[in-house]
Amino acid sequence: MPNIFEMLKDYFIDSEEDIPEEYKEIIEEKLSHTVEDETVIDEHTPGKRGKVISQEEELQGFFKDKNKIYFGHGTPGGEEIIDSILDIGLKVKDPEAVRGYMATLRGLSSTTIEWGPGTDDMFDDKKAFLDNWPHKESDNIIIISIPKEYELLASELRGAGDPYEAFYVGSEQEGYRLRPEFIRGIYNANSHSITLNENFYENLPEEEQKKLFEEMKNRFIEAYAKYAMHSPKETKISLPLDGEGIEQASIEWYKTQLERLRKDKEEREELQETEEEEEFDSDMVWIDLDEMSDDTKISDFDETTKSIKQDVQERKEEKENEGWSVDDDW
Repeated sequence: MPNIFEMLKDYFIDSEEDIPEEYKEIIEEKLSHTVEDETVIDEHTPGKRGKVISQEEELQGFFKDKNKIYFGHGTPGGEEIIDSILDIGLKVKDPEAVRGYMATLRGLSSTTIEWGPGTDDMFDDKKAFLDNWPHKESDNIIIISIPKEYELLASELRGAGDPYEAFYVGSEQEGYRLRPEFIRGIYNANSHSITLNENFYENLPEEEQKKLFEEMKNRFIEAYAKYAMHSPKETKISLPLDGEGIEQASIEWYKTQLERLRKDKEEREELQETEEEEEFDSDMVWIDLDEMSDDTKISDFDETTKSIKQDVQERKEEKENEGWSVDDDW
């Protein structure tokens, strides 16, 4: 029988000895100050309608960047809905609902169609699709464009890890939204034009971009520590982190591993104690039966066994020709 603990194991170290010596002290310090209160990450720059482009050459250039991943989200809502998405971002995850309902928001991939990195031909390839969006025949398509280097590759993720979590703002209770800074624009299937987001991240002032990507780095490290199967120094994928960032990510990754290892050990020990307490004791069963018999009268026993004796008597009569007999005192 498969070991349920091994099947559900969510850590990738074998013991506490696997924690690098140089990280042990700082990790223990962090674990001793762990708090349950969640930090709500909700600072963002609202989107803003900008220039409208409709020339074929401009539309083709819109999807050409090979260093970005493009997504589309169709909405049948009117201008008010579009303005809301631009203002606060696209809702992508509802963690509370995820626990009980499979067909709910589980991340960017659950509410968009991903087209992958940009190409010279992407607009021409997707134009018919954009003009005939499958979701409720939406006329307005939210175009999302994110820097590819901040995507957590599937080969590094465990289970249901979300490769785009670094791009979200929000909280576990309220849910998460894609930062509006990564909404590139809105395509309209009737006018065949795109309204650009004036506050797309590449258009922000240098200081705002710097602040944004500092926050992105921290979110990326959190997501990596939560989902990645290898320490940052051992992974074969390229990470958008400098030397200091790699050290920070390594500490967080090993801290997460140690937390999960200890929790797993604690749960195993609790289960073992429970099993030992509930272990079948045949001697106690006979003691209980003996105590019960002390309080049982012969008349009670006769009444209880009456129906059984009647059934046996009927079977006796059916089997008389075969020589089968039962003592009436049974």
